Amino acid sequence: MWALSLPVGADRDHEYCNPVVRGESGQLDRVRVLDWRVLVTGCFGDLLIDRQMEFKKMLEENGLKTVAHFGEGYHGMEVSEPLKAKELFVIINEFIGCDN
Repeated sequence: MWALSLPVGADRDHEYCNPVVRGESGQLDRVRVLDWRVLVTGCFGDLLIDRQMEFKKMLEENGLKTVAHFGEGYHGMEVSEPLKAKELFVIINEFIGCDN
């Protein structure tokens, strides 16, 4: 799937799939200037949790307003478990409704 998503000749260290490696694009600066907040969610049973936590840390180190929610579960559980989907919607609703 990455071959379809990345520019020809790019590898997994391209900013589209691994923004922690290269932050030179200026996109983080745009987010900071626009004063946007970023929501990062993840589950401790997800194989990608380390990347998600590293991504959150990188955002904070670059001065971005970051809200994170890490809980129990597995990758994509919101698709197959309606209760988990509702829990995620609550998190998103609180993030969107936040005045900070």
